[in-house]
Amino acid sequence: EEIERLAEFVLRELGMSCVVKLNPTLLGEAEVRRLLHDELGYRELRLLPEAFARDLDWGRAVELVGRLRETAAMLGLGFGIKLTNTLIVGNDTGFLPASEREVYLSGPPLHVLAMHLLRRFRRAFGGQLPISFPAGIDALNFPDAVALGLVPVTVCTDLLKKGGYRRLPAYHARLGQRFAEV
Repeated sequence: EEIERLAEFVLRELGMSCVVKLNPTLLGEAEVRRLLHDELGYRELRLLPEAFARDLDWGRAVELVGRLRETAAMLGLGFGIKLTNTLIVGNDTGFLPASEREVYLSGPPLHVLAMHLLRRFRRAFGGQLPISFPAGIDALNFPDAVALGLVPVTVCTDLLKKGGYRRLPAYHARLGQRFAEV
């Protein structure tokens, strides 16, 4: 309800278009576990059931997005979603203090979760729902994300790694290659 109230305020009271950020928890704990542990082999990642319990579930998310799309259209404004925010997992690496019980997963595993979520949203709403995509983007998958019509496609995790900004030309080169191929 809080997400919807905030988005409604932005749309109705401020008269501004709105993008709502959604989490990979929408896939449900069983599907996230299957993807991370069984498919990708990230068995060391400990999912936190409470992260799933306190977050929006898939059915409510579809209803929320549907209502907000209708409101935005009625007001002549835009509405879209951002896939996804980081996934909260248990702090088991010893890198951060033990007092920090939760840490945030990003990068390649998040990319896979977000792509599965993207498929669900495309099945539910077709290609008409604008989707911003920052999840695990790197120079290799950047052209694919652009080809899927995701706007904007943003980069953070890759650039924060050592030498990150030196990789920026590769993003444009690979995108240029893809355009040339098409």
